[in-house]
Amino acid sequence: MATNVIKIRRTTGSTAPGTLNAGELAFSGGSGTQGNMGQRLFIGDPANSNAVTVIGGNYFSNLMDHAHGTTTASSGLIVDANKSTSELRTGALYLGTSGSDTLITATAAELNTLDGITSTVAELNLLDGVSGLVQADFTKLAAVDSTAAELNIVDGGTSATSTTLADADRLVVNDNGTMVQVALTDLETYMETSLDTLSNVTSVGTLTALTVDDVAINGKVVTMTGSSGDTATMTVGTNGTFDLTTVDTAAAAANMTLTADGTFEAVGSTITLDSGGAINLEPAAGSAILLDGTISVDAGVVTGATSITSTAFVGTLSTAAQANVTSLGTLTALTVDNLGINGNTITANSGAVNITPAAGSAIVLDGTISVDAGVVTGATSITSTAFVGTLSTAAQTNITSLGTLTALTVDNVAINGATIGHTGDTDLMTVASGVLTVAGEVDATSLDISGDADIDGTTNLDNTDIDGSLTVDGAIDLNATTLDIDASDDIDIDTSDTTGGIAIGTANSGVPISIGHSTSEVTVGDNMTITGDLTVSGTTTTVNSTTVSIADPVFEIGASGSDDNLDRGLKMKYNSSGAKIAFMGYDDSDGKFAFIPDATDTSSVFSGSIGTLKANLEGDVTGDVTGDVTGDVTGNADTATALATARTIGGTSFDGTADIAVATATVGTNVTASANNSTDETVYPTFVDGATGTQGIETDTGFTYNPSTGVITATQFTGNVTGNITGNVDTFTASANNSTDETVYPVFVDGATGSQGAETDTGLTYNPSTGMLTTTGVTATFTGNITGDVTGDVTGDVTGNVSGTAATVTGGTQASITSAANLVTVGTIGTGVWEGTTVAVDQGGTGLTSASSSGFIPVSNGSGFVMQAIDGGTYS
Repeated sequence: MATNVIKIRRTTGSTAPGTLNAGELAFSGGSGTQGNMGQRLFIGDPANSNAVTVIGGNYFSNLMDHAHGTTTASSGLIVDANKSTSELRTGALYLGTSGSDTLITATAAELNTLDGITSTVAELNLLDGVSGLVQADFTKLAAVDSTAAELNIVDGGTSATSTTLADADRLVVNDNGTMVQVALTDLETYMETSLDTLSNVTSVGTLTALTVDDVAINGKVVTMTGSSGDTATMTVGTNGTFDLTTVDTAAAAANMTLTADGTFEAVGSTITLDSGGAINLEPAAGSAILLDGTISVDAGVVTGATSITSTAFVGTLSTAAQANVTSLGTLTALTVDNLGINGNTITANSGAVNITPAAGSAIVLDGTISVDAGVVTGATSITSTAFVGTLSTAAQTNITSLGTLTALTVDNVAINGATIGHTGDTDLMTVASGVLTVAGEVDATSLDISGDADIDGTTNLDNTDIDGSLTVDGAIDLNATTLDIDASDDIDIDTSDTTGGIAIGTANSGVPISIGHSTSEVTVGDNMTITGDLTVSGTTTTVNSTTVSIADPVFEIGASGSDDNLDRGLKMKYNSSGAKIAFMGYDDSDGKFAFIPDATDTSSVFSGSIGTLKANLEGDVTGDVTGDVTGDVTGNADTATALATARTIGGTSFDGTADIAVATATVGTNVTASANNSTDETVYPTFVDGATGTQGIETDTGFTYNPSTGVITATQFTGNVTGNITGNVDTFTASANNSTDETVYPVFVDGATGSQGAETDTGLTYNPSTGMLTTTGVTATFTGNITGDVTGDVTGDVTGNVSGTAATVTGGTQASITSAANLVTVGTIGTGVWEGTTVAVDQGGTGLTSASSSGFIPVSNGSGFVMQAIDGGTYS
């Protein structure tokens, strides 16, 4: 029974896979909707660059899972056996064959109108056979907007509906042969004007309105018109309310008079008299107005009232009543005897205002300020233009201003007249017009003197800002954290002391000193001595000196941070029939030292003709040399003219102007030889024909010597030789070489006996270190390891491992083969067990050493075998 089944790629989500191989399947199991990719089956489309393509899924089958012929929302449309479905809704309807179809533009309401027509088929067929109808006839019909129900009424319909008529309703009337609609209001007017009399009318039904002469009744309102625009209206409202209103449009007095022939009573839970003017209650002469049965109002006098409350009393309370007044409402002003209260002001018309609390109590102002026996407490601030008395210590810090005082003492500071001083020195400072004289010392955190300051004694200024001129007759000791000297005119610092002079920043080490703005020019009028280093960071440094002396033995110019392609050296200005410059220095273009007497400076790159240099030279000289050369000259010259003094060579005079023929010496008594110990070249040793006497020097091409190798080569040597020799020998002595890791060539001869030449073969080699003999083929019985390919049949048992490729292995030796690789052909294996060895996938195996890995099968990819998973796995 199989333990695995082939599974395609899958997910529990609602998304499509990112990629698929050609023909590879995938399925999304998540809930499918129109807006996602759930419940879909996908395939890698090989005809579309393996695009992930939807080919099905239960999302689509679910859309068709309903009864045929039943239109189902959000599902597919399936007709029944009669090619019908229950509903069909569309935004546009076309009728006709494809290419000649017509859009139906009738609205749903228009189609529903047709749906209400009760004409029979026979009646409609009448129209189908009518001839002579033109477009204008149908245009007239198109202008008819009657509904089906309306047409059916005209057609003879007898059905009726219950309708409440209104003024705007119409009746169809034949007006002298023309059918018109008449409003009910026109019918009402006709009926009213055409009826001669209503004398026979004894009753009417319920009317919505009724007008009788100048009295109109409409609903709950009765309107009586006295004259044009002058009315009296009675209105009955909800809960039986009654309103009587008179109106005079001419703005005259539409007065209302109620006259009772007897007693007039107004009875109600509340009676309100509301008038735009005055309300006059006038009793009969000698009578009074009686309110609440007890309060009498007679000729403006109110009696019998136990209490009267008003927001606006007018008049004066009589003296007898004042004692009974217990409270007053809000008054705009109040006067009690000589004391007046108006707004927030209490004013005494004469005399003082005395506020006296009860014994043991205090006057409390604003809820916090207490005035008790002349002592004010609880006030956070008291402002006055004329305080009298002494302020207690606790209040002094809150005083913000004082009026004019004749004298003032604050702690130990006393001010009296024009003097300000201390209790121990009352005239320390004297104030006069424009002058402050200080008899003692001035110690100030900040002192700003706008005008001139004349200080005769020693002045110690820690931090001083002087806007005007400063003249100091004595010494100035400036010891400040910051000293700023800023002026809109000249600032001169000078001294007549030619010994000490003016020192700036000499007391402390490491103090930076800056002089001048980035755009200012600093001028030093006399000599300047710089004991430290001088760094000039500007773009141009000009030294207008007659003599410039530099003690540094090395003068460093230029920069080496990057290759700027600029020359280095001296630019010398001079005048020779005009201003010129000369350059001597390093030419960056060719890396040589150059001298150009008439140079052109192009942004520190100099050009021009090379000039003549007067100097003693050592080393190689490139270029023409003009003039005498004094001293030794070593090296070769391209051309030369003549030697100053001719020399004799082999008896011939030579001055260097032409070649000479040197006379040949016949007999030489001495030969000067030079040593040649190492040159790798072939030279020829010289020899003579005789042992003594005059002989000619000879060489032999068969007799050579190489000074580099020290080897003498000749065709034959006779005698004992020490060292290596080349040629044929009868015998030689061999030395043992058992371990050197090198390739050597065994020596053999052509014959078994006799004189033979020693030979080697590049195809037969031996390595003394490994003991391995290498050749292209061997016919022999071997004992030991054989490394390399074996060509030909191997007969006999092979003990040990065999690597390489064998054409065939005969049956007799198959049982002894324990492992094999790269077998081209294997015959029928009768017996044997595969154990512990992985057969590669590309050789048709599984590539597995155990059964623990599952879900793979070997398949061909067209060029070899690969392991293909039968489970496509999941994706998200």
